[in-house]
Amino acid sequence: MAAPGVTLAGQVWPIPLLAVRQNRIVVPALRTLLALDLTRISPEEVDILADALYAGLTRAHPDLTRAAFDEMPITMLEMFRSIEVLAAQTGLYSLAKDTSPAGEV
Repeated sequence: MAAPGVTLAGQVWPIPLLAVRQNRIVVPALRTLLALDLTRISPEEVDILADALYAGLTRAHPDLTRAAFDEMPITMLEMFRSIEVLAAQTGLYSLAKDTSPAGEV
């Protein structure tokens, strides 16, 4: 089965299950990302989102540099939509609309 992808700058980027290297960045960021108030997002929250998204992308694209990522014309909507895929690829969350940790009832 193919990894789910996120659309960034008009291109679909697959994000397979994350490894420890990515999870150590993405998992802590999820606490902030899953509670974002999109009408009041701060520069620090944008940075957290960008850090998590970049880390997730490096699983399938290890040669992607942070400098190249930072220059990609990525819309904020594209970044927000990536949160669900990032969360699912940690293995803690499902791609279903429920964002509770997997296994919780």
